[in-house]
Amino acid sequence: MNKLKRTWRQKLVSLTDVFIIAFSYAAAFFIRFDGVLPQQYWDMLKKTLPLVLGIRMAAMIYFRIHKGMWKYASIEDLTQILKAVAVSSIIIIAAVMLTLTGYPRSVFVIDWLLLVITLSGIRFIIRITRPIRWRNINNGCRRKKLLIVGAGDAGEIILRDIIYNFNNNYEVVGLIDDDPLKHLKSLHGIPVLGPGSDIPEIVMKNNVDEIVIAIPSLKSDQMRDIVNYCIKSRAKYRTVPNISDLVNGSVKVSRLREVRLEDLLSRDEVILNRRKQESYIKGKTVLITGAGGSIGSELCRQVAGLSPKKLLLFDKAENPLFYIDMELGQYFEGLEKAPLVGDICDRQRVEEVFAKYRPDIIFHAAAHKHVPLMEHNYFEAIKNNVFGTKVLAEEAVDFGVERFVMLSTDKAVEPMSFMGVSKKIAEMLITAVARKYGTKFAVVRFGNVLGSEGSVVKIFKKQIASGGPVTVTHPDIRRYFMTVPEAAGLVIEAGLMGRGGEIFILEMGTQARIVDLARDMIRLSGLQPEKDIKIVFTGLRKGEKMYEMLFDDSESVTRTDHDKIMVVKSDAEEELIFKAMEQLERLVMERNAEALVDKLQELVPGYMPGVSPTDLIISAREEII
Repeated sequence: MNKLKRTWRQKLVSLTDVFIIAFSYAAAFFIRFDGVLPQQYWDMLKKTLPLVLGIRMAAMIYFRIHKGMWKYASIEDLTQILKAVAVSSIIIIAAVMLTLTGYPRSVFVIDWLLLVITLSGIRFIIRITRPIRWRNINNGCRRKKLLIVGAGDAGEIILRDIIYNFNNNYEVVGLIDDDPLKHLKSLHGIPVLGPGSDIPEIVMKNNVDEIVIAIPSLKSDQMRDIVNYCIKSRAKYRTVPNISDLVNGSVKVSRLREVRLEDLLSRDEVILNRRKQESYIKGKTVLITGAGGSIGSELCRQVAGLSPKKLLLFDKAENPLFYIDMELGQYFEGLEKAPLVGDICDRQRVEEVFAKYRPDIIFHAAAHKHVPLMEHNYFEAIKNNVFGTKVLAEEAVDFGVERFVMLSTDKAVEPMSFMGVSKKIAEMLITAVARKYGTKFAVVRFGNVLGSEGSVVKIFKKQIASGGPVTVTHPDIRRYFMTVPEAAGLVIEAGLMGRGGEIFILEMGTQARIVDLARDMIRLSGLQPEKDIKIVFTGLRKGEKMYEMLFDDSESVTRTDHDKIMVVKSDAEEELIFKAMEQLERLVMERNAEALVDKLQELVPGYMPGVSPTDLIISAREEII
């Protein structure tokens, strides 16, 4: 039905254009002769009209004039009309002058002007009057009053979309912009009312129902200011997705979203080169460990979009693996994949997978990550994070894996926790393997990931939903943050950049205070900190630090070709690491807690355990009992 409707509309547009061409051509003759057309010119008109219609319509079809939607008529449409009329006029003039004598040349000029005016005029009249017609139709219904923040490109696109598609739903009362040169001016007839600081007053004065933040290039501190003004106004507020949507033209009312916590973080989004990433992923068998986790599953999504030959999803957690496998099957039709249940510490299972599928690239995301939990399960932290990585690395060397990228954490820098020191030793192991065997093994070290399982953001969301209180360990505790897609993208980028033994880190801006994060989340939920939701400070937990670092004094840091990615070179001794593996493994098997800590401090001199040896001995005995 819709296809039939579109066909009839195109036929109607074409018939209208035929009539306009004929009318303009005939009118040009009558205007030239002041309304009284001599018989010889009347005959000339009838003789040349079919030729003019044929040439004009051919040009219209070639320049796709009939495909344009009149309700969206633009300067581009006018340009195409000018091209079509100019080209067809040149052909008509040449044909007429070669075949006829005594043809009045002024008719060409008059016809050209009339045709341009009528063809473009009818289209722009439809565009201009359409919102007026909608306004008249919907006079009986109350429309939501809207205020748009941003009188730039994105604001203009949103405003235009509302005027021509959502005029029956929304009434735009004005625009907001901090540029004083735009104040008292208008955009599509809608006034620019003032700066962002005036939002609460303008909302109250005009009974605004909703605010649209249409500035995708806003810095986080600017976004925070705008959001605070919106919160004070008590109006609902939404924003456009991001700056890339302005480039690809997908900034529309239907794609507006809620303001998220990452919009308020004081760091710029990292832009990664997807074409370069595809250059080394395409046609390769890729294995992702921890595929069901927050970052592992995002790695799966991003790698799936880079045309791998086969994607291997490896995880010991059955349910998360099931869900990411189902999701990939739904959104990536034709993707060849294999969900593999297994433990990275199980050498037999790992070897079986490598022998069967022969992976070319490995992204190692499987790890025990939660600091307080690993302080109580330290043997498991070392076993999984160190020896699981050792199994994977050794099998990768034996089976000739091209590239191996391990995910690490800023908690590995001057560690105070078992999780941090286990990841530090895993880093040392990977760099040592790379140097010994000349393999393209690399490490990616980054801070906290927003929205990952067990992250502070998810904990805060649950606490806010239950009415509080929101618990923060210390008023001054700070952390680096990045989004899950950024973390996954950086890991893939490292696989491309790695030559062997590097530790890549992201320039993550400044650390955010956790208490500020908590307050922002409470405000984004439409509530007031301390008034609606209490914030309670519980004190630092064992193994936690006040601040995190991305590298320490013993590491040298250099820039890469990517302005947001740096590389760290470590001076770890290879043979020391390889010899220590056997000793560590024996201490874990014997459950010798005190000796384990001594060995960890020997391997990582900067390690300062957050749990005393006495506590470890007592805990180890309880575990055995």
